[in-house]
Amino acid sequence: MSLLGNTFIDLDSDNILKISTNSTSKGNQEKFYKEDTDEYIKLPFYYQNRYWKDYMVEHLAWRLSTFFNERRFSVVKQNIVKTSYDTYASISKNFMPNESEFVSFSRMMKLDNQNSC
Repeated sequence: MSLLGNTFIDLDSDNILKISTNSTSKGNQEKFYKEDTDEYIKLPFYYQNRYWKDYMVEHLAWRLSTFFNERRFSVVKQNIVKTSYDTYASISKNFMPNESEFVSFSRMMKLDNQNSC
C-alpha cells in the first residue's frame, strides 16, 4: 500500500478557493477549500530553508489513531493527494459544524495549565 495518493486535484479549478494562510503557526502554508466536496487542502510549507511535508505527518497520525484510539476522541481523517502545483498535499473533510470554533491542542494545554494553577 502506498501512502502517497493517486487522486489528482487541480488547484486552479473553479470549485477551489484559496483561503487565508494566517491561521498557521508560521502563517506561510497555502490552504484551499474545495466547495463541491466540502474539503480542505493544505500544501507543504517553506520554513528554515526547507519544505515541510505536513501531509505525511497528518496522514500517518490519522492512520495510527485508527489502531490505538478506542474512540476516546475523534481524529480528522487526512488523505494525501497529488496537486496541479507539482506537489502532494493533505486533504480532509470539513470537520467543523456551522457556528463552531476550532481549539488547537496547544491552546487546550495552555488553558489547562492556567486552570490547574
